[in-house]
Amino acid sequence: DMMTALLDYASVGRKSEIAEPVDTRRIVEAVTRSLAIPAGFRVDIDGQWPHITTVAAALDLVLRNLLQNALVHHDRPQGRVIITAEDGRRTLKISVADDGPGIDPAHHEAILLPFRSLSAASGSSGMGLAFVSRAVTAIGGRLEILSNPSEQRGATFYLVWPKSLEP
Repeated sequence: DMMTALLDYASVGRKSEIAEPVDTRRIVEAVTRSLAIPAGFRVDIDGQWPHITTVAAALDLVLRNLLQNALVHHDRPQGRVIITAEDGRRTLKISVADDGPGIDPAHHEAILLPFRSLSAASGSSGMGLAFVSRAVTAIGGRLEILSNPSEQRGATFYLVWPKSLEP
């Protein structure tokens, strides 16, 4: 499993993927429907989800991993994740916010590296956020983490995703 994850990680952004018109609302809804949302959890989709020209598989991968991460690493039997989009002039700004335990700022950079997980009990390969980081960079976007459990519960991942890819 670790070798497969490493090979997949190495190939993100290198495959001959073609940008196409994408309904971003449809992608986020499909990702949400496809995951096993635990009883007691709520996932809300909010904001403006425009049609953009992008690599659909990359956007799906990023949203899927961020949502899965928010659910798997939650520390309570009930929780909420809010996925929000803001339609900008040249970018789509997406946030995935949860009310989980949060991530200490000292670990923000490390969790984006391959095979890093703060929770051994989750059974995680430690590749989810590494995939996210690599895919966002490959597409020409930006990823930020806002979380400080000493001040407030939860973590928010902010994505800035280009609305159109140059050939």
